[in-house]
Amino acid sequence: MRLQPLIVPTKTETYFVMKIFSLTLLVLIGILISPIAQAQSILIYDYFDTDPEPTDLSGTLVYAIPDGAVKRFSIKNMSDSVFNFRIERVKIEEIDGVFDFLACGTTEGTSTAYSYVDVSPDDPFITPDTFQLQLDVDAYLGSHYLPEESVGCSQYRYYVLNDSSDRVDSIDVRYCSSSGIDENYLEVSVYPNPTHNSVILASNNPINGTLLIHDLSGRELINENIMNSEKYELDVLSLDQGVYMLTLFDPNGNNTIFSSKLTVR
Repeated sequence: MRLQPLIVPTKTETYFVMKIFSLTLLVLIGILISPIAQAQSILIYDYFDTDPEPTDLSGTLVYAIPDGAVKRFSIKNMSDSVFNFRIERVKIEEIDGVFDFLACGTTEGTSTAYSYVDVSPDDPFITPDTFQLQLDVDAYLGSHYLPEESVGCSQYRYYVLNDSSDRVDSIDVRYCSSSGIDENYLEVSVYPNPTHNSVILASNNPINGTLLIHDLSGRELINENIMNSEKYELDVLSLDQGVYMLTLFDPNGNNTIFSSKLTVR
């Protein structure tokens, strides 16, 4: 049997093979870790919430006080890196004869105010300026409302956009004039949040409706009816540790009265 001569690659060939292998490995690593590196999350909470672990209002609906003209929020960076952001305001509901505007910045005192002349006519309105969301300094968002003599309620949604104009999270704010909130207006608070055993829903007016708890995949876990109660206690011992969506619907189940994230520990 005739043996074939052993072909030994030259140093140049070996170098190029190793180079291609290294580049391929780097590309694969980049693909695997890029979703983690780019993952961004925020926490939106009430500007006057001084708790070391403030209640996260991201993705919920909050009410301004009757005849209120401003609602203030802080935005905390929960990611592992600094990123620039803008605010997008979308009109969910608006009555005639009202105006809205907003302010945004590192702090309330240094925030940039956008006049109702620029903000109110547009839907959506996106801030032309970008702001830096630091890891150790919370940003400021101020929602402002001018009802003039109008009667009724308006609702606005504020999205936080990242460098790629992706919507990272949002907060809804509902404003009502005193003449327009009579039977429909409920100011609901949920506490303690985070919780372990139970959570209490407290309201300025009696609550009548259906209370639903969903996990973040949309699976319904709790469904309870509340009848004429200003303070309702809900048992959550059946829930595993994690974050859930708590939603209160009207008695017919058609409209959302209140929603909030609920953390169970």
